[in-house]
Amino acid sequence: MDPADIRACQHGDPQALARFAAQVQGPLMGYLCRMIGDRGRAEDALQETLLRALRALPAWKPEGSFEGWLFTIARNCAFDILRQRPMASLDGEDRPGDSIAGEEEAPEDRVDRAILTGRLQEALAGLPQEQREVVSLRIYGGLAFREIARLTGCPINTALGRMRYALLNLKKALTGATVEE
Repeated sequence: MDPADIRACQHGDPQALARFAAQVQGPLMGYLCRMIGDRGRAEDALQETLLRALRALPAWKPEGSFEGWLFTIARNCAFDILRQRPMASLDGEDRPGDSIAGEEEAPEDRVDRAILTGRLQEALAGLPQEQREVVSLRIYGGLAFREIARLTGCPINTALGRMRYALLNLKKALTGATVEE
């Protein structure tokens, strides 16, 4: 997010706040859906994330990246929801980013995509939480590994290792082998 927009949000500019919500909603929702595994609960976590972020925004100082700060809030909200009730299995429902709006797709391509999307979501759900979190922060959050390491409280090599093992486990799961923890 643009530093000027962040300052405008800190001063309560309604247009900047609307741009803020529009910009961060998609990446946060993708991350929260993958972390929580249930779209309804992820929407609740998204609302709570945005509320917490808007309340804390006036005091935010650019000590780290804004995205890292925001995903820290989202991560905490996801953990709060997961503590209430553990992650559900992913059911192959459409998720943000699964398709491009207005895109015409042949029925057989739509079926193939739905099958592949379902298999990938199940494979992600089968990963240990630490691996799933690193994958979600990297892919859906767009965070650098240094930021992921800081956010998760682990050394950067651990974050890199979790990503490596996650990718190996995803490959095994998608090719029919058993996912290792």
